[in-house]
Amino acid sequence: MDSRRQIKVMSDKVVLEGLSKRFGRVIAAEDIHLNVKKSELISLLGPSGCGKTTTLRMIAGFIMPDEGRVLIEGEDVTYTTPDKRDTAMVFQSYALFPHMTVFDNVAFGLRMRRVSKSDIVERVKKALTLVRLESVSERYPGQLSGGQRQRVALSRALVVNPSVLLLDEPLSNLDAKLRQEMQVELRQLQRELNLTSIYVTHDQEEAFSLSDRVVVLNEGRIQQIGPPKEVFECPNSYFVADFVGVRNFMDGTFEADTFTSRSGLKVHCRGTSASAGKLGLRPSKIVIDPPDDVRYINQFHGTVEFLKYAGNTTEVLARLRHGDRIVIEVSAGWLSDRSVQVGDDIALGWRREDTLAFPE
Repeated sequence: MDSRRQIKVMSDKVVLEGLSKRFGRVIAAEDIHLNVKKSELISLLGPSGCGKTTTLRMIAGFIMPDEGRVLIEGEDVTYTTPDKRDTAMVFQSYALFPHMTVFDNVAFGLRMRRVSKSDIVERVKKALTLVRLESVSERYPGQLSGGQRQRVALSRALVVNPSVLLLDEPLSNLDAKLRQEMQVELRQLQRELNLTSIYVTHDQEEAFSLSDRVVVLNEGRIQQIGPPKEVFECPNSYFVADFVGVRNFMDGTFEADTFTSRSGLKVHCRGTSASAGKLGLRPSKIVIDPPDDVRYINQFHGTVEFLKYAGNTTEVLARLRHGDRIVIEVSAGWLSDRSVQVGDDIALGWRREDTLAFPE
């Protein structure tokens, strides 16, 4: 191996080189290349069946790739069994032993590694203290809440001091409020321990709130890698934009910095070299009753067709005069100060820089 390449590999905690996996005719992962830095938390994000869990399980050693390599701290572990890799995994189902106490569940991995009894007691106590469960060590999983069981699963992974922590949708079984609380706790713990972590989720909000970088996958391939804000604000394809919440799309043609939809609507947009494709626009970027400001160069009139109340926000579905439908997201506070009803005519607008162009 080239010496410069070896230095690059050693500077990363986990390196995936061209990982591919097929199950019969189904492509689960295709040519996955990814470098994970020390102490970084990366999320693998995508819809069901996109290859994120398959990729995670290849890193863990539960699935052997058809092609490619897995390196952890510069060591090729592609065909090393899971117990010989310096990783630990938190499963979606928690996978706790119902007949064992919390203490014994957490101690299980240490016993399998033949750690001394005195060290087991000390390390389990410390691991339970980290997740604030030292007071329930003698209880059984069936006596715990969902959030407590999740913490036990996390504690069991942390107690072995893994080099890399792997998490497969660990919060998906929790209710919304508890899931948000655990996201904060998990991120704080990961930073406190400087623990390199790879997190699988289909929830974009979870990925953006937890991660240093987000990896978006579809049909077994990586579509985009970047910091959460970059992926959210600048999706590089129609698929990524659609997946991360760009709700408004129009088909049409581009000419310099003007887009013309199939209905004839002309929109000032970011310059692009594409001649045809889709224009994208987030609902939150659209303003009702836009200010008389040169920045809001795109201004149109439409008719309200539907209102969808969602707590802190309300979605307004409007049909523009040219026939294009558009979704607008406004805050509940904004709407409470105005009377907007189905059938009303409204003025709306957005800035040129808020448009997104996706070539055909």
